Amino acid sequence: MKNYRIVKFIALIWLCIFSQQNKTLGQEILRQTVKGTIIDQDSNAPIIGANVMVVDSDPILGGSTGIEGEFRIENVPLGRITLLITSIGYENRIISDVLVGAGKEVVINASLEESLVKLDEIVIKDKENKSVVSNEMVQVSGRTFSVEETNRYAGTFNDPARAVSSFAGIQSNAEGSNHIVVRGNSPNNIQWRMEGIEIPNPNHFADEGSSGGSINILSGRMLTNSDFYSGAFDAEYGNVLSGVFDMKMRTGNRDKREYSIGVGILGTDITLEGPFAKGGKSSYLANYRYSTLGLLDNLGVVDFGGVPKYQDLSFKLSFPTSNAGLFTVFGIGGLSTIKDEIKDDETDELVGKDDFSASMGTVNLGHTYFLNNNSSIESFLSFSQNGSGYELQEKEGNLDTYKKTFDDELNKYTLRAGTSFLSKINAKNTLRTGINYHHFIYDFKREFLNNQDVFETWLDDDNDTGMIRAFATWKHRLNKDWTVTGGVHYTNLLLNNSQTVEPRASVKYQLDETQSVFAGFGLHSQMPSLTAYYSIIEDQQGNETRPNLDVDLMKAIHYVIGYDRMLSENLYFKTEVYYQDLYDIPVENDPGSSYSLLNAVDGFADRALVNEGSGTNYGVELTLEKYFSKNYYFLLTGSLFQSKYKALDKVERNTRFNGNYLTNFLFGKELYLGGSKNKVISLNTKISWTGARRYTTVDLEASNALGRVVYDEANAFSERGDDVFKWDISCSYSWNKKGTRQEINLAVQNLTGNEAVVDQYYNSSSNKTETSKQLPMFPTIMYTLEF
Repeated sequence: MKNYRIVKFIALIWLCIFSQQNKTLGQEILRQTVKGTIIDQDSNAPIIGANVMVVDSDPILGGSTGIEGEFRIENVPLGRITLLITSIGYENRIISDVLVGAGKEVVINASLEESLVKLDEIVIKDKENKSVVSNEMVQVSGRTFSVEETNRYAGTFNDPARAVSSFAGIQSNAEGSNHIVVRGNSPNNIQWRMEGIEIPNPNHFADEGSSGGSINILSGRMLTNSDFYSGAFDAEYGNVLSGVFDMKMRTGNRDKREYSIGVGILGTDITLEGPFAKGGKSSYLANYRYSTLGLLDNLGVVDFGGVPKYQDLSFKLSFPTSNAGLFTVFGIGGLSTIKDEIKDDETDELVGKDDFSASMGTVNLGHTYFLNNNSSIESFLSFSQNGSGYELQEKEGNLDTYKKTFDDELNKYTLRAGTSFLSKINAKNTLRTGINYHHFIYDFKREFLNNQDVFETWLDDDNDTGMIRAFATWKHRLNKDWTVTGGVHYTNLLLNNSQTVEPRASVKYQLDETQSVFAGFGLHSQMPSLTAYYSIIEDQQGNETRPNLDVDLMKAIHYVIGYDRMLSENLYFKTEVYYQDLYDIPVENDPGSSYSLLNAVDGFADRALVNEGSGTNYGVELTLEKYFSKNYYFLLTGSLFQSKYKALDKVERNTRFNGNYLTNFLFGKELYLGGSKNKVISLNTKISWTGARRYTTVDLEASNALGRVVYDEANAFSERGDDVFKWDISCSYSWNKKGTRQEINLAVQNLTGNEAVVDQYYNSSSNKTETSKQLPMFPTIMYTLEF
């Protein structure tokens, strides 16, 4: 009942603010500036003379792009608008659901596709399609989404990683982390990218080698439209098996300084942006955020075993030049810690303490130089750090003293550099090729106190190695209906000279202006986590060895076919069928073992591994989406799938992530108060039903004997948790005054308080098995001011 009282309290605050604003605001008509840049989809060069018009505006509002492809439209009324972009020789484009507020100027960056037909044959295409992503080479298994959707979808915590869990084929983590499971693959097979550059896992409270955490380090306020790819990737993408999350930072306003402040239960942040100098072209954008849960815990408002504390900083600096190209400097970084007291579930007695910390940071220098209107060179240099530490102390009998039983310090530093060449040869042919190098420097140590009170060392290495990757990809438009892409990716892991040459291909046929069919194929590879390579394993004579240094890259062949159709102007349907053949998977070097890295959720492996495992993932995905129009939207997604694997025992088993099905329904509605677009109530909901995760039962007797968890691996992943039902809601009220926009948002995750059993684990402090459950009902409130 405590959680329901919290919800009522937060709702009362919300209603008080709403009622006060409803009394004081009048019907003043406010306006704002809409501006941006229009580029060629294939060459990324600015388009001169493109026309941008606000649809259904009276009088007509619009503008044309200048020599740098920039447009500006003044005095646009507040509310949601639709933009029509046209240019001679290009297909028209519609951008709908653009939210115009009083606090910030609206920046729209869009691309147009060159038409292959003569001018008098051009048919206006006024259909929006969110499967069209920013990478011009991608034709299958891609989805673009906006920062507006990240903020709008219920249950996201303003976290882009949680937003993509609403898409078909993507499972979220019921226990509360933002791990992303794509088409039955381990979340460790995800690749994170920022501005097209690979980055470490950008999440707070993340272990080295994992891909998720409690909350994303990058605030949604920093993002522009971003892309997510779930299979058969273009040849540009390497060292990834399951999914690519390519987040894009927006560029700071170069014409005026703007600010936003957010205060909420999860965190308090401030965003600054503007020009370095008045009238100049260079700009900055920065966001700083820190957690506020510590204060709320002291007040007794929230009930946590340990208080999660974090802070993060993200920024982007943009320096356009007249002759030397565009220089950008961007980075993100975060620190997070949590200290917890471990209590016995039955007696509530204190049995241990743990202390976890994590850090991540990356700074990147990018440069784009146009050789001519059709060709450009993009280069980057980046440095990143990521690491984690964990210490467990257990109480000594009835004494008030503790002994350390686990100690973990994992740190990695990465230097990356690369360059790529893009050339739009003509309207039919586009070529992109590139090469990059990654150098890893690492310091890993992990120790565990065994039942003889002796510390066993599982990791103890400081070393370095590198990886070379190169690619070439080509897109050919046979005619206005047929488009073919093909390419190859090369990878060489210098640690053990593991090499792969990976062909990729896709084809798309436009049946008519509303529907198309497409197919894709690709060979992909990924290196396991570096902590798995350096695991220390005792041989039969008791000698310490590192048997995994020669482990090869994991590989998968992806096949995808699909069909999509615009059923009406704002109603979109898509289905994809996929099959993934995974091979050369590291499994335990034991003919009787069921252990495989396909089930890993962290980066460490306490086994001697060989590349003799395999797996298959296959399924069908459906999406029906009504884009935001007439003040509402909905999104219905569903997936049926199988995820199986074989280890060295040659027995086919379910993977940990084989839930067999998942479905999501999202709905949102906006209401204007008193007929004024200055005051808006937004109601959003998400209902998801996900098949249960598989788990392996704990062998309690063996675990107690060794003092650490031992699973019944002869029956690996034969147990099934509960199916997970989750209902999330959010309600926001926003109001505009001249020069400012304010919003208060109330959100509740797991509104029904469902407590599905997700997994089983061994508590070494109490020597008992326990179950982990679905994240309980969790309400949040957030106030935002933009000015």
